[in-house]
Amino acid sequence: MLKSIDFSVVVQGPIHSSPEHKGERDVTIRCLKSIRTFLPDAEIVLSTWESENTEGLDYNVLIKSVDPKTNSSTTRNANAIAEQLSFTNVDRQIVSTRAGLEAATRPYAIKFRGDLLMESDALLRHPEFFDSPGTPLFQGKVLITPYFTKNPRTFPSLFHYSDIVQVGRTEDLRKIWSAPLTFDPETTRLAERDRDHYLSPWRQVPPRLLPEQFIIFSFLEKGGHRSYVRHPFLVTPRKILLSEELLLKSFRVVAPAQLGVRLRDDFVTGDPRLFYLCSDWERLTRAYAHPVSRWASQVALLLQTYMAWSQLLGSSFLRALKERQTTWGARKE
Repeated sequence: MLKSIDFSVVVQGPIHSSPEHKGERDVTIRCLKSIRTFLPDAEIVLSTWESENTEGLDYNVLIKSVDPKTNSSTTRNANAIAEQLSFTNVDRQIVSTRAGLEAATRPYAIKFRGDLLMESDALLRHPEFFDSPGTPLFQGKVLITPYFTKNPRTFPSLFHYSDIVQVGRTEDLRKIWSAPLTFDPETTRLAERDRDHYLSPWRQVPPRLLPEQFIIFSFLEKGGHRSYVRHPFLVTPRKILLSEELLLKSFRVVAPAQLGVRLRDDFVTGDPRLFYLCSDWERLTRAYAHPVSRWASQVALLLQTYMAWSQLLGSSFLRALKERQTTWGARKE
């Protein structure tokens, strides 16, 4: 059975303060204290920015990197005029996580955020999480949470695995976070609209890859496993199966409580039907284990996907789609 001394906890990103205690760093202080309470012998690697005040914080290793800044993205209207600017922090996440993992010295690592909390040592009480044999990609399965592990059977998004908390062998997490910094228009919306973009349920021009997808695809391409998608919402049943096979072979979906982690409230308020829940992961594991059940799963996939997407298209998604088709037709004229 693993002990806390076997883990490096990489707390990545900015130093957080709550709105009512601005500048007091109370959120990150509670985060570090919770790790020390429940994983007392773990190595805490705090990976943040050169500009952050880290004096007096409880850590074993401090890494300060140059802030790569946010990735800006522009929403354009029908006349190709910029309407608003939105941002992602994918480059920041890559830089701080990669630097922290490179400094980690323990055989196992936990990729953590400075605005989360450990609430128990439950992770140490589940040795089965770490008994899995090696996979084609990793030395063992990487543990992820259901939240933001999108289920393409109910929402059209492939290889969208959660990056909020990840647990696994340190070398395996280093492989995932070896992604290069992003480049336009992979994870920005600076590209002009075209007809494919009208399949997006949002008003913005979508990127080719969402941040979670960019990290996974970069890792796969480094290993020679190219699985190109032109658009984050263009999926096929065959690609859904590929996305599920990777999830089942190399990852394990685990409830936050089983990891001993408390997520932010806004992370757990989404529609659970959009995510792979632990029960979904277990059901798929059984379904893919035998050729007959695998075939039945593929048939069920077609039916489930058709029904789920029909419901999606029957709501605001369909109204947005019609609006974009009208706009596209007007621009063509």
